[in-house]
Amino acid sequence: MFAKKITVSLVVLGLLGVGIFFTKSYLPIPPSDPQSLVQEALLNLFEIKSSFSESSAKIEVKDVKDVNGNFNVVLNNKISDTTTFPSNLDSTINVNINTKSIGREIGFLGNVNLKIVDQIFYVKLSNVETNNLPEIENIISSVQNKWFALPLDALGESNPELATVLEEQKRLQNEMRAGLKNIIVNSDVFLIKNIVREFKKEYQIEVAPNLDVILTQEFLGNLQQILMAGLTAPSNEELSKLRPFVSQILEQTNLKLVLQIGKSDKMIHGYIAKVDIDLSKLDLPNKSENLSGTISASFESKITEINKRQIIEAPIESTDFDPAVLFNPVGANILAPLIQ
Repeated sequence: MFAKKITVSLVVLGLLGVGIFFTKSYLPIPPSDPQSLVQEALLNLFEIKSSFSESSAKIEVKDVKDVNGNFNVVLNNKISDTTTFPSNLDSTINVNINTKSIGREIGFLGNVNLKIVDQIFYVKLSNVETNNLPEIENIISSVQNKWFALPLDALGESNPELATVLEEQKRLQNEMRAGLKNIIVNSDVFLIKNIVREFKKEYQIEVAPNLDVILTQEFLGNLQQILMAGLTAPSNEELSKLRPFVSQILEQTNLKLVLQIGKSDKMIHGYIAKVDIDLSKLDLPNKSENLSGTISASFESKITEINKRQIIEAPIESTDFDPAVLFNPVGANILAPLIQ
């Protein structure tokens, strides 16, 4: 009898142990103050000087004014020293687009490589395949698999107005970062919706835009001063009309945004965003026709190697690109098929 009691006790303790292990391993244990954690993680974005990120975007359009299509983009991005302008970076963008409209089906598949090294832009197209795009096929075949170099100072010399803008961006780089950081310090731009899951090294927290903060004249006025100097922030009357529309958009689009935040470093390690839009349900202002169709989109990003050294090297061989071609009628005619 005594042995049976010991056996039963051991079984009960074992089950309790399994239950405790399951609870700690699989049930989310929320941070003590998730709102403050999200706020701190947003502020820590300004402490990222270098990183590697993998991102993707998928957009599907169905029956929107007889347009159907899929747009898929995958981006691998390496960046170093975000305190400089422009920062050195190395990006690989894979693009896959297929659309069908009024009987015409077109497609584009290929890679775009972009580098910025010591204020020189480098770009290369590779592995490009097109479907029913004769307007650009000859142009692509002539430039594919070649690196083209465009020095930033040469771009400025070819367009004085652009040169002024670039110099102003250099000067304002640190001021803009400080201004944006100050806005986040004083504003809860996101509200906590749900603690989705807790992993060993990070939290997944679902958030939503805080319209009580974002759609105020003070917030938009501060943002405008930092990012859009010279423009006028919306008036309170305009904002009062805008808010119901934005609220409706967020409600009807089923927006979901999840931030992945590291437990130890309080850094944003990535995000997942999803949105589904049924255009027929949107009550748009000044709508002149009945809209229909759906748009579904998902975005994901993972940030790693935060503040670790990133080696970014210029291509061994490249061809200088004359920026003047961008700003004269001949160049415009050459590039027109690409942007139609």
